Amino acid sequence: MPLEVRWTARASDEVTRIVEYLDSRDPSWGDVVAAAISEKLEFISGTPYLSSIFETSTRGDIREVLAASYRIFFSIDGQRQRIWIESIRHVHQQDPDFSE
Repeated sequence: MPLEVRWTARASDEVTRIVEYLDSRDPSWGDVVAAAISEKLEFISGTPYLSSIFETSTRGDIREVLAASYRIFFSIDGQRQRIWIESIRHVHQQDPDFSE
């Protein structure tokens, strides 16, 4: 059974900015990236442990997967059967800070 996908406020803001930026440059590219991210989220909801561990934080492992040119960072809440999307960054952007 797939895990429920939830978004942190940070990740939600980031994906909104990404799509708005891409739409302003080329609306079709925004759709392509949004679809790639959506497909990857569907995949990881069923197989979250196939992704690599980016770092271990006080809340547990932060994992990452690639969708188009974006890295999706997420954590797994096995007890509640949820995946939390923590951050989304372009591959050329600085790594996010999960020390909070």
